[in-house]
Amino acid sequence: MHKRVIFQDIDGVLNNLPFLMAENDSEAMDPINVARMRSVVVKTGASLVISSAWRHGWNWEERIRGAAVRAGWSGMPIIGRTGESHSRGEEIRLWLAENPTEDFVIVDDNIDDMLPDQASHVVECDETVGFSEANRQWIEQRWA
Repeated sequence: MHKRVIFQDIDGVLNNLPFLMAENDSEAMDPINVARMRSVVVKTGASLVISSAWRHGWNWEERIRGAAVRAGWSGMPIIGRTGESHSRGEEIRLWLAENPTEDFVIVDDNIDDMLPDQASHVVECDETVGFSEANRQWIEQRWA
């Protein structure tokens, strides 16, 4: 059983619109947002399940790990990715049905397609900021 899982979106979370425009690189991650997420993982022992569109393609994990390393995080604890369904909330529900987990949070900038019973697990990010200090604190307090 997994103890703590973070369903990790990337665009609008580990990067943000102003950062991407400045970098002119669609596969870049903002080092500030990455450092905040790394802090959560280190303090809580959480593992990551990628729910982002970045999970597509044959080299999905290599691409994500490479971008994280370039942003200052080696050893990102990725344990999997969600599958395909009609909504992100349903993809997460299906992953949880196959992978027992004590608790989870969903970190995303678009929460429109989450399921009603997932509401208390959602950390909504502003796509112009990404994973904020307030987002970090909320997760760390939940799992304190």
